Amino acid sequence: MGLSNLGSRGRPAVPEILKMLSDQGMVGGSSITQQVETALWRIAPEKVGKPLVVEEATPMIRNGVTTEALKLAFFDERKTLIPPGKPVPAVAQFWNSDPRPRLTLYRGSGAPEGKEHFLGQFEVLGLPESDNLNVSTLCVVANGQIILCARDNHRDMFLEIRRVGSEALK
Repeated sequence: MGLSNLGSRGRPAVPEILKMLSDQGMVGGSSITQQVETALWRIAPEKVGKPLVVEEATPMIRNGVTTEALKLAFFDERKTLIPPGKPVPAVAQFWNSDPRPRLTLYRGSGAPEGKEHFLGQFEVLGLPESDNLNVSTLCVVANGQIILCARDNHRDMFLEIRRVGSEALK
């Protein structure tokens, strides 16, 4: 758990943590498994849970930094999640604790609104019928990819994200 306080700086330990997670002799009970999964969530969220690859080979990385902004539209308002010049791996949390309605992602380098590259619309599945949600939804730029991940913090479970809509929804 101490490694999880390092965030992405703990990435060199991820291969060993993944080995631990797959070895029941190491993790034993569900509470230890849960702690290991939480540590991975904080260090490299795309390695645990149910990640969705948004862009398989993103052109927005050069020399270990982002060259374009990664933006989202949520409730018809566009915000920059990850700015250009951010070291990779880069992780940003979006939405408050309730990932409804859908999220729309774009990437672009200083392009005027409406001229960015449309990446798609996405929704989190498996949300309970509750007004008291506590969901962490993360966007990760790592390993040449853009990835989305979600976790229900009340139920300590990873949630699936799916792509919805089409180019016509821009």
